[in-house]
Amino acid sequence: MIRAFSQLELLQAEIGRLENKSFLDRAIYLLSKTTYVSLSINVQPDLILWGEALCEDIGSKYDDLEFTLSDLAELLFDDFLSVVRNDEDFEKLYSQLLAREPRITCPNTNYKTDAINESEVLSATLKIRLKRKGALRGEMVLCDLAEIFPAHEYTLESVLRLIMVDFLQDYKDRNGERNRIKKNILGRLEFLRKSVAMGNQ
Repeated sequence: MIRAFSQLELLQAEIGRLENKSFLDRAIYLLSKTTYVSLSINVQPDLILWGEALCEDIGSKYDDLEFTLSDLAELLFDDFLSVVRNDEDFEKLYSQLLAREPRITCPNTNYKTDAINESEVLSATLKIRLKRKGALRGEMVLCDLAEIFPAHEYTLESVLRLIMVDFLQDYKDRNGERNRIKKNILGRLEFLRKSVAMGNQ
């Protein structure tokens, strides 16, 4: 029995689909299956503000594009999956995930507006939309990681949070170097837009 690697439990759903011989159950699965899935992660409010400013700057370069934090998360997650696919070094992946954790000081709690202790850190809920196929691949990566590190507790949500907070903290800290980061993102978007345009021809 494969354990769950996200609240979505996409891996279990896909395995169940393959195991199920009932035509009715398969039909219900196909009708209910969506192209995108939604997840929620918690991020420090200050990082969300810097991230929103970044997204506004990126979106201002296009007349037909509204670039959001969810779009940024999907872009970063696609990069993560690409690195894993090309490298397939799960010991290195595990070390990299562990190395990012010290930067993540935001507790996994809902946004608070009341007074808090000094040891507590405010966090805000950020909703992210991913392609179902990419989210499923993420769960498969974590399942593969569990073959080597059975005790690991990473989930799709926690990995997304690590990726986003690490990137946004780095962006916030790089005052004076942020244009380079924006150019990299714009370059990626231009490549994706051209790939879509070529696919539609």
